[in-house]
Amino acid sequence: MIFSNLRRLLLIEIAINRETLDCIQELNAVKEKYFIPKSKIIFCNKNGTILSYKNISQALRKCLGDNFCRFHIFRHTHASILAEKQIPLDTIQRRLGHEKDDITKKIYIHVTDKTREREHDIFRNMSMR
Repeated sequence: MIFSNLRRLLLIEIAINRETLDCIQELNAVKEKYFIPKSKIIFCNKNGTILSYKNISQALRKCLGDNFCRFHIFRHTHASILAEKQIPLDTIQRRLGHEKDDITKKIYIHVTDKTREREHDIFRNMSMR
């Protein structure tokens, strides 16, 4: 997966599940159909090079409607789901490409309903004896 911003281009190799791999393979078949050059870039333009963040966001807005927030929300959702699954913070940090875990903790990991319910269960079942 490739992340880019104004300061740097960062290539991060990450593990993905079978369902995600199937989606990527379907996307690659579509790319091949339209003669888009093979590359490791998931979201690429017709030349096989990096598609800009702006273009990805515009495409998602077109598909999902004007109420779609931003493409970046998927990073936050991904981090929160990993935390909910009790993946260690340092693993989430590496997966997002953060040098320090404070960014991951403060900005990306949001408490989900499942996490909140698990916390409530711990206290409901706690004995004072």
